[in-house]
Order: sequence, then structure tokens, then C-alpha cells
Amino acid sequence: MIRGEKNPDVQTASTARYAYTDAVLKIVRELSWKDFEQLIDLILFRTGWVRIGTLGTDEGIDEEVKNLAVGEVAFVQIKSKADQHTLDSYVEQFRSGRERYARMIFAVHSQSGNLVPPKNSPEVQVWEGKRVSELVVQLGLGDWIEKRLR
Repeated sequence: MIRGEKNPDVQTASTARYAYTDAVLKIVRELSWKDFEQLIDLILFRTGWVRIGTLGTDEGIDEEVKNLAVGEVAFVQIKSKADQHTLDSYVEQFRSGRERYARMIFAVHSQSGNLVPPKNSPEVQVWEGKRVSELVVQLGLGDWIEKRLR
């Protein structure tokens, strides 16, 4: 800010980034379920999580990932579409395996209603479509998605 005025170039860039994030959300929702699972796998990898189980092989668990820096293992569930009931059932499954998992990540691009994790449960993270699109933009994965839909 100069003399209380916003820099017009910063405003233009900020507006463009928000528009791009919204556009990314629209194309994320067009991905096949398999490409969406791969996208979440890429996001996890780029944010420090390493897959320790084969993608989508365990009943009810899409991925098991480990953050090597902190030694946490996470339960990851990936859905194209989900509602609160779906989230709640996976939270219950996560809690039954609590001794193994430090956290749960539930990623969905097309949620029905607002998905709310249990109160006082920071170990349960919900990545709805908007959050996924923000991560795609921050991590530079827009080209990857665009190539899937050409």
C-alpha cells in the first residue's frame, strides 16, 4: 500500500488468482474418480505425505500416507461425491483404527451440503472442493488437471 492506496497490479493479480481458483474447481469436478484419486495423491505428496499402501486396495481406505518429518500416519478417504452421512461413517471407521492413525483426511470435490468434522477433532480434516482447488493452484497442479480433460 502506498499512501493508503492499494497497488493496482496486486489487485489485478489477486482477482485473477481467485478467478483461476474458481475455474480450477469447475474442472476438478469434471475429473474421473480415478484421476481425482491421483490428484489427491499428488497433493499429499507435494505437501510431505508419502503413500505407504497401494491406492484404493484396503476395504474402506483409499490411501494410507505417512509424513516422514513428524512420523504421523494418516487415513485418507477420497470421494467424488459425499454428504454428511458419508463423512460420519468414515470418521467412525477412522476412530476404530485410531491406534494406527494420527489423522484422517477426507477429500471430496462435490459435497452435498456443508461437511462438518466432529467438534474438537483437529485430527479430522475435510478437504471440500474449494480447498482442493486452492491446493491445486498453490501447488502448481493446474496443468496436470487440464491435460486430463483435453
